[in-house]
Amino acid sequence: MTFSLNKTIISFVLFIALLGGIRLYLGLPNVIVILTEILIYTLFVISLFSRKIKGLYFPHLIFSLFIMIMIGLCSISLNETSYHRMIFSIRLLYRFYFFYIAITLLDLSDDSLKFLNKILFIYLILQFPVVAIKFIKYGIAERTMGAYSTPDGSLSTTIPITVIFFMASFYRFHKKSIIYLLVGLVYIIISIVGAKRAVLYLFPIQFVFIYYYFYFKGFEIDWTKKISIFVFFLIFILILSSSVVYLNRSLNPEEEVGGSINYKYALNYTKDYMDGVDGYGYSYGRTTTTIRVFEILSKKGIINIFLGLGPGSRTKSFFDTKKDIKKQIELKDEIMISYGMTAFTRIAFEYGVLGVIAYLYIILNLTMMAIKYSKQEDDPYWKAFAYGSVGFSFSMLFFFFAYNTSSVWGDTYPALYFYVMAVIYTRKNRHSKYYGGLETFPRINPIS
Repeated sequence: MTFSLNKTIISFVLFIALLGGIRLYLGLPNVIVILTEILIYTLFVISLFSRKIKGLYFPHLIFSLFIMIMIGLCSISLNETSYHRMIFSIRLLYRFYFFYIAITLLDLSDDSLKFLNKILFIYLILQFPVVAIKFIKYGIAERTMGAYSTPDGSLSTTIPITVIFFMASFYRFHKKSIIYLLVGLVYIIISIVGAKRAVLYLFPIQFVFIYYYFYFKGFEIDWTKKISIFVFFLIFILILSSSVVYLNRSLNPEEEVGGSINYKYALNYTKDYMDGVDGYGYSYGRTTTTIRVFEILSKKGIINIFLGLGPGSRTKSFFDTKKDIKKQIELKDEIMISYGMTAFTRIAFEYGVLGVIAYLYIILNLTMMAIKYSKQEDDPYWKAFAYGSVGFSFSMLFFFFAYNTSSVWGDTYPALYFYVMAVIYTRKNRHSKYYGGLETFPRINPIS
């Protein structure tokens, strides 16, 4: 009964993350997203009471949250911001971390984890008809995206990149099923019809990564096969990159779907966009916005570089007073940033460099955990999942520093990330106990 309830809650959290956008068509209020947090904290309480080992317990990586709270309190004192804004800001940053802790405490069986993975896979497949319908209506545009919890165009980049890592990994290590190839291909198409420019650069990097870690490094495949696979990847990358330039209006000189394939134009456009400042002096490019954030922090003083401009200074709250709203408007006019914030720069803005380090502590630890586990797992299914999680972790690090805020602050991407890492943690711990220590895991047998 308990496990059934737990799986139902986890499934529903993932449902809201990936298919919560359906509420817009049903006319449901946006506050339905808050249901996610109610479910997460309900699951967290259940997991605390269902722990097999009783007594004092410190959740994995809780040190990050403690440090962030201390940094936030110091930043409030320095910047005279509201305590409720700090609560609202930290809540958004760490809500899915509690999702992670709850799942790890439940210590779900392998069968339960595989069941949840199947449910997640179904949710990902259900994006296909949604994108198809939107494509008929909008064509190649940012609005042509899945039914994700919030209408965030960047998810047309982040979700496909992540899904492709898992599909490639499962095809390589688990089963050479055409389903994995088709799902990966459809998600490539989703990123293109979502008019995402970033994939022009991310797909080549991703497929080089897949080739190197899945087909080259550490596996005994004869050189003839390695070279033939490399040539295939090279041709595929060239066709894919040309398709992105050809179909993306902003990446070809004609500014139309079906324009000429001109890589020089695409590169120049990207550089200009990254360095973008509008006619009013507001930055919108990621490079200029990143530089501007640290210029603002340095002008405020050396302490602000470390502690930021106050928790919630860039985060809206339901409980904002007129004074808070006025202060936010004044701050927006002062900093002159309209777009281009990443998770890195937004945390730095609110909590300073120390805040970035505190949150990065979680991501780096989970990344190292995934890498270590992937080298020691020998079950084909879990080895595939482990290698997919490594690709996910590196994607998260990139998106954290260089792409968008929703990789951490959003309603979809962090939900998937912390779920996947919770599965890795659970599986790793189970085998660690079974073999008497993580270091005694059997090494991966090379695949030929």
